[in-house]
Amino acid sequence: MQEDDLWKSPEFQEGMAAYERAKEQDDGNYPNADMLDCIADYYDGLGRTDEAIAIADLALDLYPGAGAPLYFKGRVALHHNDAPKQAETYSNQIVDKSSINYLLLKLDILLYENKTTEAETFLKEVYDRLPDDQRDPCAEMIASMYLNYDYTPEAKAWLARSSEKKEHSYRLEECRIAENEKDYARAEKIMQQLIDEQPYNDDYWNRLGTIQMQAEAYERALESSEYSLAINPANDATLTMRGKALVELKRYDEALDFYQRYQQKNPDDMKGELSLGIILTNLEHYDEAVMHYQKAERLAEATAEELDQIYIGMAQALSKLQRADEAMSYIDKLAELDEVEDTEVCTERFRVMLETHWPVEEVAAYVEQALATYLFGKSWQGCFLFYLFGKTAYECHNYALCYGLFQRMSMLTDKIPKWYLGFSYYAICSKLMKSEDEFKKALRLACRMNPAEAKEVLGDRFPDDVPPESYYDYYLEWEKLNGEYSEEDDE
Repeated sequence: MQEDDLWKSPEFQEGMAAYERAKEQDDGNYPNADMLDCIADYYDGLGRTDEAIAIADLALDLYPGAGAPLYFKGRVALHHNDAPKQAETYSNQIVDKSSINYLLLKLDILLYENKTTEAETFLKEVYDRLPDDQRDPCAEMIASMYLNYDYTPEAKAWLARSSEKKEHSYRLEECRIAENEKDYARAEKIMQQLIDEQPYNDDYWNRLGTIQMQAEAYERALESSEYSLAINPANDATLTMRGKALVELKRYDEALDFYQRYQQKNPDDMKGELSLGIILTNLEHYDEAVMHYQKAERLAEATAEELDQIYIGMAQALSKLQRADEAMSYIDKLAELDEVEDTEVCTERFRVMLETHWPVEEVAAYVEQALATYLFGKSWQGCFLFYLFGKTAYECHNYALCYGLFQRMSMLTDKIPKWYLGFSYYAICSKLMKSEDEFKKALRLACRMNPAEAKEVLGDRFPDDVPPESYYDYYLEWEKLNGEYSEEDDE
């Protein structure tokens, strides 16, 4: 049974009621250890981790050595506290070393420490000793654990051990595997089949929409969110997914109204505040955007989650307000984050320089300094930075600079046969700079190497019924009709 189904089940509701009753009356009539573990999981999912730990501790007072609460505490040690040794201590305290809880906690620890070979050896030793009726569900749980760490081949192998291939739990893991393999069409098909069997399951509709978001099918995701919310208007996961779909579709006014209502119900939702900052930036309400980024930053202090996006958003809004020094201070904060690439920091610093109108010679010197770091014997990295700088110059409406950067990038791409980024920007800036030969060369490469980028950058210059792969051929036909065609273009 999936977690969302479990929380809605009569068994869980009865267990929760029994827990609340025992807590209120202080009569000691608490549910069993497994149910207390489920309640702890539920509270942890709500972000109430301290309460969840207290419930697990209560379960261990009542049932010393019980696997379920020790499994919960082990996962908290791993994923909240980055403490695998503490998690190992909890696993050793589990009395029944043949239980699924022991197996899963040990596996979690081994995968957390990247010990995949040891994990497989351990599983082969323990799995075959499980009772027959536990092997199928355990195989699915093992597959799920591997997927949590993006070990897709191992997940497929373990899922194949389960014979319950028609069960929803099995098919949901199949769906996750398809997602990991970026086979979104297959993942969507699996969810559609499950929805046919359970059409009023709002979480299934949300899952379908999430897959469609990954596939960049934002209109379909929006439609799925409507079905989910019609069934359960309070489904927070669907609410946030719907907001993201509206943003991706650039329906910013609708997205703003949506997130404002969402934040009224969830005032301490950091991601909601971040989303409002992004939306207001796109609507050019920069002062309001700054206020929401500031609140998102305060809410993110405890977890450090999404700090990179908050710092980038804040820098971009401040630079639009011509508050260059403050914007640069956020780029400095961005540079201190371990997970952020140097190229991203360079690009955002470059953006602030352009938008706050730094002297041309200072901008040029910064570009050359940054490029020098990546060009020495590193053609790919150099091309990538040219692409990032050129795209940023285009977004800042500095088309002459964009043209010059992509022109220099094109001198390196001959050394990288599969290079596919930036040709659409090079094409449009070449056209604006009245360099027709460069325009056509770049357009041909854009259509062949990256039709998705061509659609995004050049789509408004071609009829809707012309696929981006055909933009170059369409343009040549247009030239013929307008008397500007050169036979050399057929060569």
